[in-house]
Amino acid sequence: MSLTKEWDWEKGFEDRWLEPIDEAYSYANRWKRLGFKDVLDLGCGLGRHAIYFARQGFNVHAFDLSQEAVDYLTKWAAEENLPMQVEKANMLKMPYPDNSLDAIFSIHVITHTDTEGIRTILSEILRVLRPGGEIFFSLAAKECYRWSFKHWPMIDENTLQCTDEGPEKGVPHFHADKAFLRNSLSGFKVRQIQLVNSWISDDIEVNRWHYYLNLAKKG
Repeated sequence: MSLTKEWDWEKGFEDRWLEPIDEAYSYANRWKRLGFKDVLDLGCGLGRHAIYFARQGFNVHAFDLSQEAVDYLTKWAAEENLPMQVEKANMLKMPYPDNSLDAIFSIHVITHTDTEGIRTILSEILRVLRPGGEIFFSLAAKECYRWSFKHWPMIDENTLQCTDEGPEKGVPHFHADKAFLRNSLSGFKVRQIQLVNSWISDDIEVNRWHYYLNLAKKG
């Protein structure tokens, strides 16, 4: 059985979780040019990207495993009079019909499962995306210092489970490598895969490497 676990937002709230990442701006522009309408914020957290995409005129769907996060986003959207569908759900079984979404945006979420879970989620993404629809998402990479040191217990050959105190305690962290990606993306057209060292804290490089992937559903 695949693993996943919600963040504890009472321990993890920071102002940065309310600001969209830079990629949200570029993908909003791209998806507008492509005429996409229905966008999913997968693992929406407090809703920074769902709110941004709704402001840009998309028909936004959003879900998270955390009820606290869902409640926060629901209130935020209501305050801004932004209609969107927000619900508590698990990424291992998404609550959407087949071929119902044009695009999916998900940052540092899908990686929070084990190897079997990743395969399940990729299958679910293919199910809910329309042919030609796109997803942008991230996966932790094995270049990350956490994988090198393995100071967390291993769940399987690609996954560690956080034991640190804080919002991610108990959360699994899948780590991808090039071989896994080559063998796991059938059904998708790869538009771009980047290996990004995306985290700098107090001028100290902490080597939290991620793959940033932009894929389109074939067909």
